[in-house]
Amino acid sequence: MKRKPIFITTIFIVFLGLFSIGKIMNFIVNIEWFKEVGYLSIYFTKIVAVFKLMIPMFLISFIGIWIYYKSLRLSIIKFKKVVEVNARKTVIERKVFFIINTIVSFIISYVFSSTYWYRILQFTNSVRFNVKDPIFNLDVSFYVFKLPLIESIYAEVVTLLIFLVIITLVTYFMLSAKDRIYSRKNFRSKFSNVSFFNNGLTRFAGKQLAVVSFLIMICVSLGYILKAINLVYSNRGVAFGASYTDTHITLLFYKVIVVVALIAAIIIFWSVITSKAKPIIMSIAAIVSLVVIEGFVSTGVQNFIVKSNEKTLEQPYIKYDIDYTRKAFNINNIDAKPFEVKENLTQENIKDNKDTIDNIRINSVKPALEFYNQVQNIRYYYGFKDINVDRYNINGKINQVFIAAREVNSKSLEPNTWQNRHLVYTHGYGVVMSKVNTVTSEGQPDFLIKNIPPENSTNIKLQNPRIYFGEKTDDYAIVNTKISEFDYPKGGSNQTNNYDGPSGIKMTLLNKIFFA
Repeated sequence: MKRKPIFITTIFIVFLGLFSIGKIMNFIVNIEWFKEVGYLSIYFTKIVAVFKLMIPMFLISFIGIWIYYKSLRLSIIKFKKVVEVNARKTVIERKVFFIINTIVSFIISYVFSSTYWYRILQFTNSVRFNVKDPIFNLDVSFYVFKLPLIESIYAEVVTLLIFLVIITLVTYFMLSAKDRIYSRKNFRSKFSNVSFFNNGLTRFAGKQLAVVSFLIMICVSLGYILKAINLVYSNRGVAFGASYTDTHITLLFYKVIVVVALIAAIIIFWSVITSKAKPIIMSIAAIVSLVVIEGFVSTGVQNFIVKSNEKTLEQPYIKYDIDYTRKAFNINNIDAKPFEVKENLTQENIKDNKDTIDNIRINSVKPALEFYNQVQNIRYYYGFKDINVDRYNINGKINQVFIAAREVNSKSLEPNTWQNRHLVYTHGYGVVMSKVNTVTSEGQPDFLIKNIPPENSTNIKLQNPRIYFGEKTDDYAIVNTKISEFDYPKGGSNQTNNYDGPSGIKMTLLNKIFFA
């Protein structure tokens, strides 16, 4: 019999290992990659933050589930009216629950921490903007750094409470259904005296349901506090943000609902303990009624009062919108001064600003990019992702130019095999450059650098035209293998090359295994 637990444990460890091996390999590969690009500390910032959060979250989840389990288990024993006599069975049950609780708590803590780690870091490292919103007088940093985490935790807590209610109800109905089945078959049942629809539920888990119901109503109250705060994001009025209706009607109703929900929490808690359904129904009905009335009243005020006098009633909120938009873009302290146009341009003015005039752009980026891709692709597997506008010293003079890198488009390769994508076509080749202020006789960009190999009419030197790390590089390349890399086409043949740069992850034996 002793071999059975060992066998089960071994199977569990094997399955856990198989499940984790992919995660472990991905973790090691990420370390190699972030180390190569010089951001290893950034990667570990997330890892350390997640683990720091997992520890308290695991303890909270584990202890909370344990307490609820102990409480619910005691209720089940009382409900069934039995006495535990099998100590060995009890020990096994506790061990099984310990394992399940550990796994569930680990999953909860990992999911929560990996999902909200950044928001938690924002919350704990927030700084004040020293700008307060005009409605609630809260620093704007609260909305940027703190409110997102508060809303996330609120949603998780509500979900947990609803889950606990469902677990409690399912457990009760399963036991009650079993009792009814036994009773119909005329068997002597330990719980044949249980009332299924009367007060059995509250006798079974009255304390648990009372506490959970109380917390749910507290969450309803807190939820409407959050809804009130979020009125600053309202789009009901003529301007974005809280409007006349939001501040005078909606906010008032929200405050009332907050208070009513707190009172309802106490009433429902006491009603569950005393097995009284009527106060519970009345409390919930009161909140629902307020929510419905708020919707009708707010809509009515907005449509029949505000819209007919919008300019007057919404004026302060429009001003808030303008003022805070100016603050957000840091243009609130700019002095507006009229610019007087003087129509006295002289030849001297033109000479003094010759560099600026010579670089006036007459080409547009979009049609130039289309022309680059039509004329300078050279081969179907090359392409230009975009054009950059830059300034270069060309033959002793600063010129504004269009420049684009010719990269490999792995999706266009024929045949599109793994070998071609990762071993052969590993890099793009060369750049194309043209002036922004001149065109050919056909009205097309006038190239300064073009073709393969590069034809260069400038004094700019291309020390290495090979592009291994480009804007379109979204796949890996394996270099310095026994297969030569395609370099560029030359006439009817292809030139080859081997990568000789310092960058990249070295393919050691272990790395080959991890990347396989």
